[in-house]
Amino acid sequence: GKITASGGVAGTDNVSLVVATLTADITGVTFDVVATDEDNGTATSTGHTLDLVAYSAYSISYLMVAGGGKGGNVIGGGGGAGGLLESTFTTLSSSSQFTMTVGASENDSEITSTGFTALNANAGGYGGKWSGDIENAGSGGSGGGAVRTPAGVGAVGSATPAGQGNAGGSPGIGWTGGGGGGYGDVGGNASGSSPGGIGGIGLQSSITGTSTYYAGGGGGGVNGVGGVGGSGGNGGGGDGV
Repeated sequence: GKITASGGVAGTDNVSLVVATLTADITGVTFDVVATDEDNGTATSTGHTLDLVAYSAYSISYLMVAGGGKGGNVIGGGGGAGGLLESTFTTLSSSSQFTMTVGASENDSEITSTGFTALNANAGGYGGKWSGDIENAGSGGSGGGAVRTPAGVGAVGSATPAGQGNAGGSPGIGWTGGGGGGYGDVGGNASGSSPGGIGGIGLQSSITGTSTYYAGGGGGGVNGVGGVGGSGGNGGGGDGV
């Protein structure tokens, strides 16, 4: 077929024209260029040839989870789930290369590519613990659960930055730890001396074709024989002990 284009800006050496939006490649296009000046004079250049390449938008869906936080020792709180990010973006090139680095325990995960704003999921916060002094729960993708000891009550870990998870849970009246936060909910608060707080539930997703939970928080620990640790949240959260 024949493609006709007109336009341009007077006084410029290089003129860019949008000719058409292509849905398929066109090779061996021949064309003539006719330039008209301000006095309506014309100059013609003939016999040009080029290949036109159609670019398609490629859709990429991702679900990325960072490493979870560690549970606190002895009567500690549950570890928070690693931060979770999920979305879809487009790229115009099938040759674009994206690298996903999956963090192990207490490490971030990220997606990087040339000319692409990196995506970063924060590691989960660690559970609060007692080692003579109270150590507050850590903040992260999801926050760690807090601990109660003879020395007092520690602070729960918050979800930082917002949108990647939830905060951890509070300890019980006895020496019990709160559950770590999960992507789908905050960590459970402990009740009395047993059980420990349950871990926050994760996100249910079918991105792989099978429905699976991701980014569940860890259960809180308990003190004493016969105590029951909190259950870990669906999505990989470990049970408290």
